Parts: sequence; structure tokens; C-alpha cells
Amino acid sequence: MGLFYDLWSYKCSAALISAFEIGIFDALIIKELTVKELAMITQCNPVMLGMLLNILKCFGFLEETKDGFKIPSGYITQLQVMKRSNKILSHERNLMNHWNTPEQILTQLKGSREREDYIRDTFTIDEQKDYFFAMNESNLELLFVAIRREFPITNETVMLEYGRSLGGMSLLCKDKYQSINCDICYDKEFEPVAIQLYYSLRNKKGIRVVSDEKLIHNGYDFIFLYNSIHYYNQQELIELLERLYQLLKPRQILCISDIYIDEKDSFYAGVLLDWMTHGGIYHQSFQELQSLIEHTQFQIKKTVILRQIHNKLLFLTK
Repeated sequence: MGLFYDLWSYKCSAALISAFEIGIFDALIIKELTVKELAMITQCNPVMLGMLLNILKCFGFLEETKDGFKIPSGYITQLQVMKRSNKILSHERNLMNHWNTPEQILTQLKGSREREDYIRDTFTIDEQKDYFFAMNESNLELLFVAIRREFPITNETVMLEYGRSLGGMSLLCKDKYQSINCDICYDKEFEPVAIQLYYSLRNKKGIRVVSDEKLIHNGYDFIFLYNSIHYYNQQELIELLERLYQLLKPRQILCISDIYIDEKDSFYAGVLLDWMTHGGIYHQSFQELQSLIEHTQFQIKKTVILRQIHNKLLFLTK
């Protein structure tokens, strides 16, 4: 019976995404409403809307009272967070419709995939933007707080942001420390988005969007590498770490922040599915990464776990 209901779980996602898109939760977060009132607000057929509301009630996302429908108290905070990060919904819908499908899974099982195929050939520019905001928006704020506890960022810090976060951490640091100097070296898979990023940042004093060959040897106090590890095979990652070692000043810090499949639950199962269909496939466990780093010149200084965003931060020193 459990397997049968799990097979039906896509229907829950479909109903939930539809409810978000027509604004049911936006309306009910303000006040309790009847089907008729919600139909007027959402411009929906009242009969069909009543059916969707009952579906959401069956799944536990809504409660019905004598005065109409309301959101259970346990979901209010989560919905407020999602409202601030509306790109998450757009990104997940895109994955559900195009990438995390049985067809894509079967394709990957029967074929092989090289690194350059991950993003550039499968996501439009708008979809890349949605991906960027979904992955970075609120996560980087939490990561910034965690980093500040371990590394004393100041106005004199020279920082390098490398990889797939496309300057999000640099902008956060710049907001806090006006005189900080930040170089951003982006992953070339995101080149169309990164070009737009360049034009948006080119007039910001102290921020440069640069290619790898223009980075400063022994020039950085702090290097931030986010959401990138799984896209490099072992040899590529060793070469990347050697490169970052050359760029870092002596006794300064490289911070690697990422998700690893060291626990077994539904969240990590979802991450694995993303990696399988359109993401990175290497260095899936944290222990594997630590073992590789032992063969580099870096020294592991500290590990910090941020459970609220399922991230581990590894602080390395030169």
C-alpha cells in the first residue's frame, strides 16, 4: 500500500504547484476565505476550484472550517519564506516538467554525460536565472553569517568568489563592507547569465568580473567556492584546488560550501535526482572530498554544518 501511494505523490506536487500559481496561498495567508471568495480573487471556475481546495485539504495543506478554508499554522512561516524566494517555485516547476522526468532518468541510465552538458545545453537563460536565484538567494545570507564567525571579513579584505554563485556572496559582502575588493570568476556554463551580471556590476567600485587568467597570484585573503564541487571529476578538482592554492595568500582561507549525500532521507533523494538528470555527479560524500583534500597542500581548519540549508562548509588554510 505504501508503494502505491508513493507512486501517486506526483499528484500532490501537481496540485501544490497549481495552487501556488493561481494565488491560493497568497490569498489565504491574509485571511480565511470561502470557495466563492477565492474563485473571485483567483478568477477560477468555482466548481473546479472547490475540487482543488479539497485535494489540498486531503494532503494536509489546508483546513476547512464553517467559514471557509484556511492555512494550517504550521505552514504559515514556510509560506512566508517561499513568498520571499518566489524563484524556487519557478525552478522546481521547470525541473518537474522537463528534467526530473522518467524519460530523463532513463536517458541518463542508458547513456553518458560530460560536464559541459549539465547546464548550457539544457536550460534557457531565463531558467538559468531561476536556478541562480533558487540556489543562492536566502542560502547565501545564512552562509555569510556562518563565514563571519570563522573569518574576520573587513573593509581591507580582498576576496575571490569562484564557480557557480555568480557574485551573490560578493554583493552581500559589499553591502556590509563598502571598501572591500571582490573578484568574481564565474563558471563558464553560466556564461549568458554571467555576461548580464557583468553589465549589472561593472559600475560597482571594488567589484571585478574577471576570467581565470586575470586573477591575482597570492592575491586573496578569502576565496569562496559554492555549489561547484560535484561538477569536477577527481583530476579536475585536484587541478582546481591547486589553482586556488596559488591564488590564496599564505595563512588565509578557502571556504568550500556544498551539499553532500551523507544522510539518507527524502530531501537527499531529491538532490540525487537533480544531480542525476541535470547536475553534478562527482564527490557525492563529504568524506570523499576530505580524503581528496588530504592529497593537496591545503590544511583542513574547520567544518561547519548548516542543517537549515543542508550545507557543509569546509574551511581550508594555506
